Amino acid sequence: MTTPADTTVHRAAQAACQLPARAGLGLKPEYFRGLLENHPDIGFLEIHAENYMVEGGPFHHYLGLLHEKYPLSIHGVGLSIGAETPLDGDHLQRLKTLFERHPPTATRPPSMTRCGRSTANCSSASGRSRR
Repeated sequence: MTTPADTTVHRAAQAACQLPARAGLGLKPEYFRGLLENHPDIGFLEIHAENYMVEGGPFHHYLGLLHEKYPLSIHGVGLSIGAETPLDGDHLQRLKTLFERHPPTATRPPSMTRCGRSTANCSSASGRSRR
């Protein structure tokens, strides 16, 4: 049975081919104002989903403004697909809420995993395309 979360994530995954074939920028809070004031010619913005899994505040405010001007890629780093424990339903719900609030142009594969109480960063094996 397909759930709304499955559908939202599937739509985002289908959009992965829609990013411009240009360099993007990993969005950090210190870039918010400069990007809005100077409108640099960059291909897209990339965020870590977990930095935006909150109800509101300045991160969502600025991301909303910037997403009007730039395509958005969302990179999840805490889903733990393939871990020895079940997927975290609360985390999936927060991810779904983020995708609905700021629909991404593309997503990247999750790159962190949990093993017991430890979390390992697997970014070097995140499946990034080298096109």
